[in-house]
Amino acid sequence: MANFKQRALFEIKRRKLTAERAADEISAKAEKDPAYSALNGECIALGFKIARLGAYNQDTSNLKAELEKKKAARDSRLAELGYKPDDLLPHYTCKLCGDTGSVNGEDCKCLKELIYSELREGARGVITDKDSFDDSMLEAIPADLRPAYAKAYAILAKYAADFPDNKISIIGLCGPVGCGKSFAAGVLANAVMRRGYSVLFINAVQLNNLFLRCHRAPINEKEEILSPLADADLVIVDDLGAEPYLNNVTSNYLYNLISSDPDARFVITTNLDFDDIRARYGDRVTSRLADKERSRFYLLKGKDLRVRSVSARVKY
Repeated sequence: MANFKQRALFEIKRRKLTAERAADEISAKAEKDPAYSALNGECIALGFKIARLGAYNQDTSNLKAELEKKKAARDSRLAELGYKPDDLLPHYTCKLCGDTGSVNGEDCKCLKELIYSELREGARGVITDKDSFDDSMLEAIPADLRPAYAKAYAILAKYAADFPDNKISIIGLCGPVGCGKSFAAGVLANAVMRRGYSVLFINAVQLNNLFLRCHRAPINEKEEILSPLADADLVIVDDLGAEPYLNNVTSNYLYNLISSDPDARFVITTNLDFDDIRARYGDRVTSRLADKERSRFYLLKGKDLRVRSVSARVKY
């Protein structure tokens, strides 16, 4: 997350400097007016005098009354110049932290939002903006399927909440085309990014192309090609099985990806069952994906939800 946070902090610093520069420019223009400058100088001098005398517990009520009159005259002259007193103050984007990125020693929500935006930009292929598994997600699910989906969504919500300290490193979402696997994976991706972790959302065809590039590349370029996979806190492989199968590439590189780092975290969506996976990718990949110590696969039951939702709107 470090690079994402650094970029977000840089943006917040830019906002702060921009706001302060704009206020300084207006102040400098106002100070060029002799009448305003003189009145402002008198206000500043009176303010210092009141503070000094107040430190010795002397009566400053007359001076305070005089200061208020001077301020009114100054602000009146400022209005004649086309400005308001508020124009002389920085207009920070975030009112909570004043564009510092911190509130009471904690990251401000504006910083968290910027980090999330940076992470989402890096994730790219995520197909939804939704970032939590709330009850509204079940509204689009046919009533007879809701219990199964509710259970799956609860599991995914806990996975996101526990990330990256999950005992299970590979989550699989299985089911027929259109049953909502990719959407659920997208919500999970956003929920993980909301917690400040990076996600690479990549479909199986793109992943296979990346494997092929690496396979054909010189030794000294291979690590760089695969770096997006290594750098992400969570890798989501969408629609495994949709990619063209390449001998000496697809199965070998997929096995290396899910086996090389025990701390790596993956989510896989697929239309395949384990028999299909074994037939397509072989025993090594299947044994990794079926390892109950590291993996959990969940079946989203039911027919194509997209077809069902359309059918429900058709009048016969």
